[in-house]
Amino acid sequence: MTLKLKNMFKEYDGTYVLNDINLDIKDKNVISIIGNSGGGKSTLLNILSGYTKASEGSIIVNEHILKNNEKNLFEYRKNIGIVFQSYNLFPHISVLRNITLILEKVHKYSKKEAFERAAFLLEKFRLCEHRNKRPNQMSGGQQQRLAIVRALSYKPEMMFFDEPTAALDPSLTNEVLDTIKGLKDDGVHFMISTHEMGFAKNVADYVLFLNDGIIIEQGSPNDIFENPKTEELKMFLSNILEWR
Repeated sequence: MTLKLKNMFKEYDGTYVLNDINLDIKDKNVISIIGNSGGGKSTLLNILSGYTKASEGSIIVNEHILKNNEKNLFEYRKNIGIVFQSYNLFPHISVLRNITLILEKVHKYSKKEAFERAAFLLEKFRLCEHRNKRPNQMSGGQQQRLAIVRALSYKPEMMFFDEPTAALDPSLTNEVLDTIKGLKDDGVHFMISTHEMGFAKNVADYVLFLNDGIIIEQGSPNDIFENPKTEELKMFLSNILEWR
């Protein structure tokens, strides 16, 4: 994944939630965003995934130039997958149809192609026995895995995860994190905002520390977790690790 952001701002009602973001990151497979709640992690990720528009600045993700018009962003979103913390599944249709509907209506798969792709992924991610259930008949971990399968189904160029374990019980968190770790092993490139520091440290190739809408530090997991330079990052890590 390659990111190039220049003088990027995001404003809501006169308040800047992202303030002069500049990034030049090349050829990283997994990028993690860490920081306190309310610091701008989800906003940054949602802008990079094309679901939120920046107020100012230029944004290039891989070779895609993100513009503030819906036609541009709609075409861009066809190339990426995103998984939200709230699953965003269709509650009134089956697990299988949650996948095939997107493939047929948005990505123009035939019914046969959509069924074969969905069946393959449900088997791969150990959800095949749930194919005829509705999402609310599954556990939270299973629903989040289904959301991952649906996002993977159309073979996206890259994926974005917005705190994918935040809504889960602790007992289900590892189930989802193991699934996401498996994507890296399969060569999928992705960006994830997360409070799971062990995951960020051991799985990411590059880490951004965001605080009050500003990127305070960035670098390799070793740079961020073993050699923090700013007081803000040192305090954040000490608070996270306080009870360990």
